Amino acid sequence: MATKMDMHYEAPFVSVMTSTSELLVRAISDAVDGLNSLADKAFELVTVWQSRNAQRHHLMELDDRLLHDLGMTRADAIVEARKPFWRA
Repeated sequence: MATKMDMHYEAPFVSVMTSTSELLVRAISDAVDGLNSLADKAFELVTVWQSRNAQRHHLMELDDRLLHDLGMTRADAIVEARKPFWRA
């Protein structure tokens, strides 16, 4: 049977456990939010890379007249098309 003395020591322990649990839940939640943000940024980056790669591919398909309309020469288009997808 618990005495008043036992109950006195139980209450702070439960309070510390609750605080620790809340801190752990908050830390996990923050970590998940950070991972979601990182995943979103990675997805955006891959999307930009794919778009850039497609645009450069299409640039090479344009004739000289259309390149001229864009203010580019065939040589400019070749230089642009040879860039790696990660380079702007």
